[in-house]
Amino acid sequence: MSFGSILPLRKPSELCQSRIRKRILSLTEGVMVRICRLLEAAASDAIQSGRECIEADLLTDALAAHALVSISERRARRATA
Repeated sequence: MSFGSILPLRKPSELCQSRIRKRILSLTEGVMVRICRLLEAAASDAIQSGRECIEADLLTDALAAHALVSISERRARRATA
């Protein structure tokens, strides 16, 4: 619930629903920094799409893959940039 209160969304998200929590944990393996990154990315998509709330269908594998790039991959990207 605390995440929902700090996200810059105009509508309440479904973060308290069991299926949403399970999906978030599944995508992030329960790692707090990954949860934060995933929710930030989902909130950004929700704003860009005009939905203004996070719903289950926003939490896709593609969103997680984009938002949750590993630390070693980030370092490699910076080294080549």
